[in-house]
Amino acid sequence: MGGYNGSTSLHFVEYNVNSDVYTNILCKSYMSFYQTGYILMQDNARPRVSTKTLDFLKENILIVIQLKILMVRRLNPGSKVYRSLDELIAEINIIWDSLEVDEIRRMVQSFPSRLTEVVENKGGNLRNY
Repeated sequence: MGGYNGSTSLHFVEYNVNSDVYTNILCKSYMSFYQTGYILMQDNARPRVSTKTLDFLKENILIVIQLKILMVRRLNPGSKVYRSLDELIAEINIIWDSLEVDEIRRMVQSFPSRLTEVVENKGGNLRNY
């Protein structure tokens, strides 16, 4: 997870995620960092929008933004295609570990305009940020 003041460690899950698994991940990986006023952004995958998960979020997290996430390649058509999950995970870790707080803050501040651009472009390409 990332936030305005930096990032936490990444957690990769190599098994199917249902509502129970997802709320457990939130308890272990998110709730210890959660503070009043934080916003949890997540996509609309079934485990994240199930009644059980939404009830958990209502009880524990005040602000949740549900995002309809398009395929990364649709938003960034020039993005690299990875040959294996391990290759993708390794690349994600390298990039994540290299993020500086100022860079994270710029990304957080630019997110509303990115969402607006996705809507205006009807899911089309984004300009580089």
